[in-house]
Amino acid sequence: MSLEDGLNELEYKEDLCMNISDDIDDWTNKLYLEKYLEEKSQYLDYEYFAFHFDLDVICPLTSVILQVVDDNNFNFQRRNNILNPIYKYIGIVNKKIGNRFCVYLTFAG
Repeated sequence: MSLEDGLNELEYKEDLCMNISDDIDDWTNKLYLEKYLEEKSQYLDYEYFAFHFDLDVICPLTSVILQVVDDNNFNFQRRNNILNPIYKYIGIVNKKIGNRFCVYLTFAG
């Protein structure tokens, strides 16, 4: 399937929802996230796996829309993942601590 063929609707999967740490410093800590993703992916039964995060966007839906519309910060990788037809499932979680917001998006196929 190509993008020209259209996209499948992403199905929400609870098992793709990652825990967001209570420590705000962990939200963007590359080593923490890599270790967490590696451990989580070991027990998930998906062939393809991708992960994104957004900070300080209170609404997960708004976060996803902004990643598709304004994706110039990451060389369009977020948009490519969101629109990639190999991904059929998504997990979205968010957390607020004080005035800070974090959204994690996990894609699988």
